[in-house]
Amino acid sequence: DSDESDEEDEEEDEEDDDGDQNDETSRGLFQRAIAAVGAHYALGQRPWRMYRAFERQLWSRAKRRKLPQNEVFLCAGRVFKTYRDQLTVPLKGNERALESMRRFVAASDIEQLQAQAAELNDLHGQALKLRLQCEAHEVALATTASALLTPEGPAASERKERRKTHEDAWLSYISWLQTTGNVPLILCVLERGVAVCRHTGSKLWLNYCTFAAQQLRDSPLALRISKRGLRNCPWEVDLHLVHIRALERTGSDPKTIDEAKEAALRSPLCGGPEAYRDVLLAFCD
Repeated sequence: DSDESDEEDEEEDEEDDDGDQNDETSRGLFQRAIAAVGAHYALGQRPWRMYRAFERQLWSRAKRRKLPQNEVFLCAGRVFKTYRDQLTVPLKGNERALESMRRFVAASDIEQLQAQAAELNDLHGQALKLRLQCEAHEVALATTASALLTPEGPAASERKERRKTHEDAWLSYISWLQTTGNVPLILCVLERGVAVCRHTGSKLWLNYCTFAAQQLRDSPLALRISKRGLRNCPWEVDLHLVHIRALERTGSDPKTIDEAKEAALRSPLCGGPEAYRDVLLAFCD
């Protein structure tokens, strides 16, 4: 994993006099990146480090410009928040971020941050326990994925069985994660799973769509996920049902919902006549 060699960037960047106008825009982009991949077990540290380098640059700039002390403290607080938020996520290699946080707090010489850093050790300990449990599932994923790449070229029946074993590893990981109640982490792992098993992982897609419908409710994101699920597994009747309900929850007009029903009835649904009956009943609901 190339991420292992990455170190925390603690250098203060050069002065950027043109950055003031774009600071909030850049911060928003970093936060969106973290929302998308900041919980990724192996790669999640990268957006956190980039975001933190950005906030450290603003902190350095505030000190160089000799801004009022409260503004310097505000910038330092934003840097610390990136540490605090990252260290509560079970990410591989977070120990380096913890050491970097301690050096930053010592360099900032702000008593309030020193007190918060002491409290953060306990939160990081909880995240570390969760990460070690994630690690066992990540190893299982890597093992079953490597079996799909064997050079000898297994028979079609064996490839199908290996794909099923790989999908089952994802489902087992997700099933355990759902007991933790960590919604961002669950969504991240579900997204990773469907990305790997796009056209074969109908159970993963159904799990993803159902979880998104439960947790995100009337969010447009839940509707986008159900659309993607249908594109990849149009034969899965339950995905059509989730999609029709997502359309209703997001306020789609009756014509759009009717078109979704007709598209479902034209699809080669698994499950025989009962599947088409379920589509009609969902539309009636």
